[in-house]
Amino acid sequence: PQVGYFQYNWRNEKSMALVAAALPSIWQNLGLAFVIVLAGLQAVPEEVLEAARLDGYGPFRRLVRITLPLISPVLMFLLVVLVIFGFQAFAQIEVVTNGGPAGASETLVFKIFRLNQDYGRGAVMSVGLFFVTLVVTFFQFALLEKRVHYGDA
Repeated sequence: PQVGYFQYNWRNEKSMALVAAALPSIWQNLGLAFVIVLAGLQAVPEEVLEAARLDGYGPFRRLVRITLPLISPVLMFLLVVLVIFGFQAFAQIEVVTNGGPAGASETLVFKIFRLNQDYGRGAVMSVGLFFVTLVVTFFQFALLEKRVHYGDA
């Protein structure tokens, strides 16, 4: 009998299989996200933060009113890239769940891989994946572009 949180077999539960495959993917992309956000934070001018400090802004208010708007282009780029990585997830699903149980964790890329010798269907599904990714990316740009601050431009 399995007892405890860490002995629970997530891979065999239909409702948790995709979560079990997503956790390694999140861990894999966490380093990239940290490096990109750190680069964005280092580009924030110290003079602006000092002026906000002198105006009486507390740490939370400086974060929300100064820092986040200044790094919003970096955050938008990161969101778009991570969503594209999510659409292209394959290796984690192959290793962790192998598409199971009962196809609960299959993604479009995984289904394209499973077609084996049916090149026609695979090509159509690949083009479909490209257009889905393109539409989602354009939707993200249209939705987020209004909230991004690019400086003096």
